[in-house]
Amino acid sequence: MFPWGGRERIIGNNPLAYAIPADRHPPIVLDFSLSVVSSGRLILTRKKGEKIPLGWAVDKDGLPTDDPYEGYEGGGSLAPVEGHKGYGMALVNEMLTAVLTGGKLTRQIKSLYEEDPSGIQGTCHSFMALDPDCFVGREVFKKSIDAYIQTTKESAKAKGTEEILMPGEPEFRTEARLLKEGISLSLTKIKELTALGESLGISLRFMD
Repeated sequence: MFPWGGRERIIGNNPLAYAIPADRHPPIVLDFSLSVVSSGRLILTRKKGEKIPLGWAVDKDGLPTDDPYEGYEGGGSLAPVEGHKGYGMALVNEMLTAVLTGGKLTRQIKSLYEEDPSGIQGTCHSFMALDPDCFVGREVFKKSIDAYIQTTKESAKAKGTEEILMPGEPEFRTEARLLKEGISLSLTKIKELTALGESLGISLRFMD
């Protein structure tokens, strides 16, 4: 991403992820990048021949663009979520992952989409685990999370809203459905996977 007020792509989209266990309910899973969308989303949109909404990215001159190629592969940059607030969160997250750990800054990291002869990309991570037994106790914590979830889901709904969902709940439901129905792929994606399989000597089969 670009630094707020800049146009050069020097900051990662630096995802934040949280996982919180419950007792009867599925765990709360919140996982999101600090750019409005990922670079992969722009690449996929470009392959589909579609435009992107203004606000997702800027071109190499730092101007808003609806062209997915100009917004990333053509030298542009992803936009941070919520403007300067997302930029600030991304900056601090990079300090905790790259600077604190002695790793590489975003501009020093090799691209995911380019081969690196050294085999070292340089992506950094930081993790933190909190043990509920050091606080209220594991079982009390999980039951309290259940109560929190239930209270939230039973709270007053906005007009036209059928259900209040928790972070991770749509993905759990999608996983359950796809395990039953299978994953639908576009013809373009099937061709790409087939070509990749052939290059690796792997024969792939797809069901109609």
